[in-house]
Amino acid sequence: MPQTYSTQITEQLRQRFSDANLYRPLRVCRYETGTELTFEITSVETSDKARVTVTVESFVGGGYAGQVYKVKVTEIDDDARSPLQLDGTYAMKILIPPSGFGRI
Repeated sequence: MPQTYSTQITEQLRQRFSDANLYRPLRVCRYETGTELTFEITSVETSDKARVTVTVESFVGGGYAGQVYKVKVTEIDDDARSPLQLDGTYAMKILIPPSGFGRI
């Protein structure tokens, strides 16, 4: 019988890893729906920097060149002149392939 993918089990494993307080950081191969990520971004047009928090809405796909997610902007620091809109939905590309073969 095929096993289904469970985000709850993934989150429980991530929490156990965190509770173990290991020196080695957790290596994330893929972000789950609902994960909040915070980044410092730089505008290509104006070179302004901003700190942005996004929430992953879905994993769009991945392959040799990296991973693509649909994300929603949930927070932008106040002093930034970011071209991103609060509550806007965007595509986010992470240039780390999800497979080990792609990293070679």
